Amino acid sequence: MRKKYLFYILMVTINLLPVVPMSIKGIIGLAFIAVSSVEAGVKSGLKTAGILILIDSLYYIHGINVDFKYAFASMFLGTAAYLFTACFLGRSMEKLLKKNKQLLHEAQVRKKTEEELIEKNAILQTLMSALPTPICIKDLDCRYVGCNHAFAQWFGCDEEELNGKNVFDLMEPEQAMVYNSMDLELLRKHTPQVKETFATPLDGTTRNVICLKAVIVNEEEHPSGIVVVMHDITDQKEREKLKLSMIEEELVLNETKKYDRLKSEFFMNVSHELRTPLNVILGAIQLMELQNAGCEAVRVDKLKKNIMSIKQNSLRLLRLVNNLLDASKIDDHIYEIRCKNWNVVYLVEEIVLSVADYAKIKGIHLEFDTEFEEKVIACDEEKIERIMLNLLSNAIKFTPNGGRIFVNIGSKEGFLYIKVSDTGTGIPVEKQMGLFQRFFQASPMLTRTHEGSGIGLSLVKSLVEVHGGSISVESEEGAGTTFSVYLPDRVLEEHEISTVNTAVNRMSFEKIQLELSDIYSARESMIS
Repeated sequence: MRKKYLFYILMVTINLLPVVPMSIKGIIGLAFIAVSSVEAGVKSGLKTAGILILIDSLYYIHGINVDFKYAFASMFLGTAAYLFTACFLGRSMEKLLKKNKQLLHEAQVRKKTEEELIEKNAILQTLMSALPTPICIKDLDCRYVGCNHAFAQWFGCDEEELNGKNVFDLMEPEQAMVYNSMDLELLRKHTPQVKETFATPLDGTTRNVICLKAVIVNEEEHPSGIVVVMHDITDQKEREKLKLSMIEEELVLNETKKYDRLKSEFFMNVSHELRTPLNVILGAIQLMELQNAGCEAVRVDKLKKNIMSIKQNSLRLLRLVNNLLDASKIDDHIYEIRCKNWNVVYLVEEIVLSVADYAKIKGIHLEFDTEFEEKVIACDEEKIERIMLNLLSNAIKFTPNGGRIFVNIGSKEGFLYIKVSDTGTGIPVEKQMGLFQRFFQASPMLTRTHEGSGIGLSLVKSLVEVHGGSISVESEEGAGTTFSVYLPDRVLEEHEISTVNTAVNRMSFEKIQLELSDIYSARESMIS
């Protein structure tokens, strides 16, 4: 503030000196205006110009020391020069000051940013050195320019030795090609690369690693290098293998327990199946012995009943043995089928008609329907009879008195189907999945009301599959069950269609007795 007052006192003093001509005072005034505008801005320059114009006006009015020929014109031009100089230099100086402040601010911000970058870089370097994960940095020529301590230890070199080397200097050619191809693809696409691969560290062991690579960009968003992170997942892989092995062992153990349980149930079933007919046979024989010991005249009707009981239960034993033998043959892959071209509609219809009498004994109505009168396919007629007799036997077993059984034949999508439906008790949903498993019983042995070893449906499934077909079940508990057999709709070119004759019927009758031997309880077959 003191300098400002001295400045104005000096300026006024010089302009008041009468010995100084007006032309010199004008030049000196311009100098004072220039200094004032440069130092304090346009306002200060205009204030200085105003003071000088006031003094010059007083001199002009009183005619003091006026040395211009055209004083008024000179006065006007001087005033204009004063104002122009003040405005021009003042505004220019203000712009320069503003720009200077802006540059100063930018310089301070840049300095602060650089300090923060230096600090962050130091933190990053410390963090990289402390991380156990190998990390390195490459230039755009895929040569190493830096790494952390873990990477240096991994390959047995320090950062200075690593600089300038490439991946082929550190790894075997086969591994190096993998990493180099990742670098080239990364530089081409500029998208991060993640790949599970292998790496061999200094100790010579092959390690599973996940390699992550990304492009480093500069301030202009141009690529400046590559950062590589190698995450060792060997231990994780081993844990996963161990976990998977434990899961597999647990599954095997559960399957073994399940199979052992099925075997135990099977042996209980077989024991029951063997014991029941043997008890009946022995009971019939004991009755015959008692009658013979008492010299009682043997009644023909009782004798016939005893013989029928022995025969029926012998057939039950024979059926069980046959099923066991066939199951073993299928397991050993030595079970054979002899396919010929047969009219399967006629075969199935004859079997249904032959079983009708057995169904009537339980008051069951048996119906047969077909989409066509004749359908010739390649099949083994003996196995078809066995399939149908087994399915019909099950239907009769589980259908109450007054129920109905339906057998239907049709075709669908290159397959011939045979459906056996009943209005019986049905099968619970949770039991349907295991229905075709060996030794499976829908009802526990101690609570079931029907005979059976649990082999029949498993054997039926195998017989259908050796024909190239399939079998499925649909059931609703309390509403009945439908078994659907699908056989390929094809014929053998080298064989003529065979005609079913009475020999087949006689054979079927014997098989009917064999397959339906366990429908009736021992109480119904024994002599009262």
